[in-house]
Amino acid sequence: VKQYADQPAFYLPSQTKNFTVTYKQFAEDVDSLGSALIHSKQKSKRIGIIGKNSYEWALVYFAVMNGAGIAVSLDKELSAKELRDSIQRVKIDTLFYSDDVAEKVLSTKNQGIVKTYIPMTISSQGQTIHHLVEEGKQLLRDGYQDYRRITINPDAMAALLFTSGTTSQSKIVMLSHRNIVSNVVNGAAHFNLDTKDKFLSVLPMHHMFECTAGFLAALNSGCSIYFSQGIRHIAQELKEQKPTVVVCVPRVIDALSTKIWKGIREQNKEKTVRKAMIVTNLLDRLGIHLKRKLFGKIHKELGGNIRFFLSGAASINQATAQDMIDLGFTIFQGYGLTECSPAVSISYPGNNDMDSVGPPLDDTKILIHKPDADGNGEILVKGPQVMLGYYHDSAATKHTTYKDYFRTGDIGYIKENGSLKIIGRLKNVIVTSSGKKIYPEELEALLLQCPVIKDVVVHGIEHNHGMQICASIVLVDSDRVGQKHSNEKLAKRHIKAINEDLAKYEQIHTIKIRDTDFVRTSTLKIKRHQLSKA
Repeated sequence: VKQYADQPAFYLPSQTKNFTVTYKQFAEDVDSLGSALIHSKQKSKRIGIIGKNSYEWALVYFAVMNGAGIAVSLDKELSAKELRDSIQRVKIDTLFYSDDVAEKVLSTKNQGIVKTYIPMTISSQGQTIHHLVEEGKQLLRDGYQDYRRITINPDAMAALLFTSGTTSQSKIVMLSHRNIVSNVVNGAAHFNLDTKDKFLSVLPMHHMFECTAGFLAALNSGCSIYFSQGIRHIAQELKEQKPTVVVCVPRVIDALSTKIWKGIREQNKEKTVRKAMIVTNLLDRLGIHLKRKLFGKIHKELGGNIRFFLSGAASINQATAQDMIDLGFTIFQGYGLTECSPAVSISYPGNNDMDSVGPPLDDTKILIHKPDADGNGEILVKGPQVMLGYYHDSAATKHTTYKDYFRTGDIGYIKENGSLKIIGRLKNVIVTSSGKKIYPEELEALLLQCPVIKDVVVHGIEHNHGMQICASIVLVDSDRVGQKHSNEKLAKRHIKAINEDLAKYEQIHTIKIRDTDFVRTSTLKIKRHQLSKA
């Protein structure tokens, strides 16, 4: 705040035009809300936050994390039952919520656990976050200093987060200030972020990837943030807001790529653009960089100022990523888990291998545990970002610990260039009756190279002759009569071609074409355990 006092921290949308909140104004609001919460005896209480990305969400998070209590970030996509279970498990005392989740939030009142419900919307009835801010301002004018005098213990539990999965299956991660701040500092170290950078906040802020990379890292570097109004608005927001940094998941990049190529094909310019991409790639090798200039119209459609996309939370489609890079966009990848605050490794300028998720962060050690003949083993992590443990679950904490390392449950290896390559998830590995191991994520990456395959999950099914590989597929949407049948034939030909290059035990024997999309998490990851559901 001292360094960036008058710089815009947030650009907030309104019906007329955007208005800004400076770092100084944000700090004043944080102090005011924190003072009101401390004055109402909230210190050390569990304070929940649920709702869409907003200035108010950011305000509550900072006020709570700076000493008013313990922050519990909740997924706004939780069902009413899952929300009630979550509240029960961590015993939330005060719950801040936005208007889009008001109905299910207020349905939890009969539980009698949450003492105070506080809406984060100006138009709401009764006491709102804005009333609390005004109360806090008056307290500070009257000389109240209890909130500002709070001393933060960097190693104490400061935040509770639920891992992905159903509420009954999810674990509750305990993070400290040291966990989070070390990740913010080490994660942003190589990106030269400054006051000229503007982030488009796309992913839900309860998710640690967005919270650390798209929110805290931005504010730590004097950048500004604009909160997206939803995934369907992203293309227009990019054009209007002209951000320089977009932290996202691969599906956002897929959607933007699809939009770009649709526009190119409508103008009958695909062959011309493909040829230009080949030429500019050759020129790149000679140190002549013309992509952003030659493909300037495409960049302008996305605002024209994007320095880079940072993709995480799932593996990226290599073909889509390469297309975007060939058009002059820069994409970096990161890998992490909620338990690691979340980043473990990240690619960055000068060290960007798209076939990996980058080298380990500074102060981070990666151990490949029990590697097989190909060097693939479980990824173990040691570093200041590793969680304190699972809340009220010492058995689970012990199970995921090996000699001071955290067991990620992911399989991978370290490449010769020092970058981490992810092969798959340990729990997803398919083991044949002969003991052969198959990593479904590798097969899925091959299948997604087919232009008519929109989504796929590879899994094993038991047959009389042992375990066989099945691909459940969602095809791209088609408007033309007969196109669905044509797409299905093309997908099957693609799978047949893939099988010819695979060992017999790896080959896909069963193909299931789905009429409905897979169920996804709020960060757009497929819920594999719900494969049988719509």
